[in-house]
Amino acid sequence: MTQAAVPSVLQLVQANSLPGLVQAEIEQLILRGELAIGQRINESDLALRFGMSRGPIREALRGLEESRLVRSEKNRGVFVREVSVGEADEIYDVREALDQLIGQRVAERATPEQLRDMQAAVAAMDDATDVNKVVAAIFAANMCSAKENKHEHYLAEYESFLSLLEARDERARAAAAEGKADAFTQIGR
Repeated sequence: MTQAAVPSVLQLVQANSLPGLVQAEIEQLILRGELAIGQRINESDLALRFGMSRGPIREALRGLEESRLVRSEKNRGVFVREVSVGEADEIYDVREALDQLIGQRVAERATPEQLRDMQAAVAAMDDATDVNKVVAAIFAANMCSAKENKHEHYLAEYESFLSLLEARDERARAAAAEGKADAFTQIGR
């Protein structure tokens, strides 16, 4: 895949408004958790942090309020907005539909070179993600539960399964991926 050139500060400022850049930076602070859910956002602190007046900060916060990342309360200030479980479900439903539509459009319009680049990116992501660690964490939690409840036979099964996962046994990974309840018997000891 070709790598895009990183724009200079001058190019960023020429292509974007200052409040737009500040809005993007505040959004990143929220997404990284540096500004916590429910936290009051202090314009003066942000202006000091970014080395600018409060005007662009105010304008950026108005933009974030329009995109519903923050909420403004009269005479109280601006706060990082909390997303309800129901709203989060709706967002994921919309994203799922959009992902499907995007996938269909890419499948229809992608060139062979673009498809190879996407396949390489997916392969790199697969290499970067260790599925065994996720599965091992789930099984570790179940092992703790088995120990607390004195279910020694389950504990032995979990430990056997974990050792196979740690050895990167493909049969164990396949059984775990398929969600087989009797995965232990599928892979043997």
